[in-house]
Amino acid sequence: MSRPQTRQFEAFMTNLSYARRMVKAGGMLTPFRSPTIDIDDFYRAAWVQAVAAIDHWLHEEVLRRVAELAAKDSPEMPYQLRVYELPLHRVEAVRRGEVTLSEAVVEHLRDKLAAQALQHPGKIAEVLKLVTEKKVWYEAAGCINKEFFQGRTSLTRRRSAAATWRSPSAATRSPTTPTSSTAT
Repeated sequence: MSRPQTRQFEAFMTNLSYARRMVKAGGMLTPFRSPTIDIDDFYRAAWVQAVAAIDHWLHEEVLRRVAELAAKDSPEMPYQLRVYELPLHRVEAVRRGEVTLSEAVVEHLRDKLAAQALQHPGKIAEVLKLVTEKKVWYEAAGCINKEFFQGRTSLTRRRSAAATWRSPSAATRSPTTPTSSTAT
């Protein structure tokens, strides 16, 4: 997968590098075990920085892509963007020529997303429907499986196996036979 060449992605990578530096600083200070500095604060700060970087990038990237798609006025734009509702004052601003349709859509979406954190997978998937019809998490799992597990096993199969695993002693025991933890 190629690296996006956008201002938004570069800002994301810069923010992630700050998080990596915090982790590195925490690692360098760990051997000193200072009673006055809580080393875990570096790791917590790095985590917060990384989550904020993803959140900020998703907001900016979705707005950029919505602007591009709305400017094209193409029947191939994602369904959620085709049916996206604008308040009448924004429609009137477009009609008067004060803003383009693309600008009106982005302004409204920016206002709508301003107080929304894009940190929950469900919320991210909903917002991404404005710019793609793809099932993002399904495809991401496929990429992870291919890249990190070389296709040996899928994440879904591993999760299912873990969920249905029974201990060997459970196989020899009748479902109604009490165990030591349930017997009184």
